[in-house]
Amino acid sequence: MIFELFSEGRILLWIQANLRNDFLNAVLIPFTHLGDIGIIWFGLGVFFLLFKNTRKGAFFALISFGLSALICDGFLKLIVNRLRPFDAIPELMALVERPKGTSFPSGHTTTAFGFSVAFLLNTKKRWTGWLVLAIAVLMGFSRLYVGVHYPSDVAAGLIVGSAVACIVTFVGNKILVRSH
Repeated sequence: MIFELFSEGRILLWIQANLRNDFLNAVLIPFTHLGDIGIIWFGLGVFFLLFKNTRKGAFFALISFGLSALICDGFLKLIVNRLRPFDAIPELMALVERPKGTSFPSGHTTTAFGFSVAFLLNTKKRWTGWLVLAIAVLMGFSRLYVGVHYPSDVAAGLIVGSAVACIVTFVGNKILVRSH
């Protein structure tokens, strides 16, 4: 009974009924599109490569972004093959064009956390790392808000992307130590 009360479908319908409004639509719909093909992450990566204090973080973040996308879209989504919530919940209306492909895990969230966690772990400018991580959190929420992912899709994306970032950081730093 408690599980039904907090089911993923109910959470998405609650967001639809209680949080959606014209202001948030105007902010979150365009924002979620910045995650399409990684536009925001490529842009931030190139920008941060320009500065010495953020260069290493940007380099690791871009590698982590690419690996996260590959693992999510080239492997996990194909294996799990989960229907999108708007296909499974008739009352749920997607606020964006229905994405192609399957739902689990959220690719936008996976790449967002792959990029942001790697950047945070490897930048000398910690405040920028935390800011980029906040952007990743907002990206994950935006996928729920627009109705194209379940909460567990976003949670899995957070976990997969963060794990990839930690592995990239560990391996990358081992390689850098050996090369010096």
